[in-house]
Amino acid sequence: MSRNSNKDLYFRFRERWNRLVNGSGNQSVLVAVSGGLDSMVCLHLFTRLRDETGLTIYAAHVNHGLRPEAKEDEALVQSVCARNGIPLDTRRIAEAPTPGESLEDWARNQRYALLELAAAGFQAQYIVTAHHANDQAETVLWRLQNGAG
Repeated sequence: MSRNSNKDLYFRFRERWNRLVNGSGNQSVLVAVSGGLDSMVCLHLFTRLRDETGLTIYAAHVNHGLRPEAKEDEALVQSVCARNGIPLDTRRIAEAPTPGESLEDWARNQRYALLELAAAGFQAQYIVTAHHANDQAETVLWRLQNGAG
């Protein structure tokens, strides 16, 4: 991606964020950061927005313990947040899904419950998750299931 493409991405992001919050100041945001590319880019965009506008950002990482790389992802998120002065709430899921429960549903429900707890702890106004195109169907279904518009 060229330097101009990165600049354009940031300006589009900033414009959409300002539209979403109606340009109101003093926002605080909890960014869910898995350590994957989409969430790391999201954290970078909000870090740049913070540096430009004074937005307060926090981060949360949920370690489901499902993949061998989970500890490495957690360490990466901790390192990036420390380097950028971003308060981080890291949580690990201790319990397992109940018999017959979908692993994906279980992980998503656990993740969103822990993100809500982290946001409350930081008193963040918004929770932001990053999704790539393949995640959109999952997000729509989750919102419909949970009564969100």
